[in-house]
Amino acid sequence: MKDRKGILEKASWIKILLLQLVVGIYSVNTVIAKLVSGQKVFSPAFIGLLFLE
Repeated sequence: MKDRKGILEKASWIKILLLQLVVGIYSVNTVIAKLVSGQKVFSPAFIGLLFLE
């Protein structure tokens, strides 16, 4: 049973990572779309990207 629990914990971590990845891609795409359409973008994701660069 310990092995099964460990696998379930890993699976939940993978789900969390995938969810974060999807949210990250979505927010980046939103920022790019706004930039392309000429809107001013001051979303937290965009500011975060500026600090990461």
